[in-house]
Amino acid sequence: MALKRVVVGVTALAVVGGGTGYALAESSHPTTNLAAVTSPSNSPSSGQKQPNGKHDGRRHRGLVRLRTLQHAEWVTRDLKTNKDVTHEAVLGTVTSVSATSITVKATDGYTLTFAVNSDTKVHLGKGKTGKVTDVKSGDKALVAGVKSGSTVTAAQVLARTS
Repeated sequence: MALKRVVVGVTALAVVGGGTGYALAESSHPTTNLAAVTSPSNSPSSGQKQPNGKHDGRRHRGLVRLRTLQHAEWVTRDLKTNKDVTHEAVLGTVTSVSATSITVKATDGYTLTFAVNSDTKVHLGKGKTGKVTDVKSGDKALVAGVKSGSTVTAAQVLARTS
């Protein structure tokens, strides 16, 4: 369930906007609720309950489509430095892993290798955390990180270990 929430959250930034993506990318908790990181508004927006208690459906349909995420790249603005930050995410099968990197292949064949450092958070499911070396080739994982030049450094690894 946490993996689905993160998949939806990580990709929602492409639909909802950069501020949401930045908040999620900076979050250390994999089950961040999108309602908690979206900008507050005085008027009802897409997907919010209407006065009659029903959803308008637009946001829900968009989030349902996000369940099929394979990989994404998006850019946000760092409000502290006022610079653009490029984020990458891949959902797929781990093809290799070491103490310094993890490679994930999406079902469409897209493969990306992420650098791993001491700031990388590794979530193994059911509230467990660990090290990247706890993840094995063949495990399903969602990896999201920040791109600098040609290097993408993993910020979050969510793995369903076997």
